[in-house]
Amino acid sequence: LTFDEGATHYYLYNPVAKMFFASGNDWNTRASIAAFGYEIWFQASTEADAPEGSYEFWDDCQHPDRILGYKNMFTDDGGSTWVDHAEQPNYSWSVTKVSDNTYRIQNVALVADIPDYDGKYIGWKGDYADSRLYMLAEGEGAIDWKAVTYDSYQAFIATDAYTAYKTACECYSIALSLKANLEEAESL
Repeated sequence: LTFDEGATHYYLYNPVAKMFFASGNDWNTRASIAAFGYEIWFQASTEADAPEGSYEFWDDCQHPDRILGYKNMFTDDGGSTWVDHAEQPNYSWSVTKVSDNTYRIQNVALVADIPDYDGKYIGWKGDYADSRLYMLAEGEGAIDWKAVTYDSYQAFIATDAYTAYKTACECYSIALSLKANLEEAESL
């Protein structure tokens, strides 16, 4: 990753989930995994009392059901992360390189306010029925992310392989909803 005041944009890919960082779920603004990705970048944090060397984690919020434009990320006191920061606190992040092109992203403002979040990073719990991202410790879920360049992502989504991938993800999501509905109907 390059931290150049937002000039270099990426997409984050979670190799365990085989999905991208985006939003969805609650109000379509909860940080989530999805078959599509959000263009993201990092800028030096402007949050009052931001830990030294922390960043704001920005995204271009282009969810198919809700387009909000350029926003930055924040995490509420309950550990839920949102892609549409307005006036909320906890929007300063650190990025730790784990291996070649693999990173962990932690909300350091949240850790400063609530020390129980120390050692927790934004990640996926591992259940496709819940695509939300949470603040997780190592071993609690998929917390490692790969940075995909803007050009690589654009080239990928123009391929037939991406079309097949996206269709498979949509079918699986529909199957999960159908399963939940069948289980509810059975219980009734």
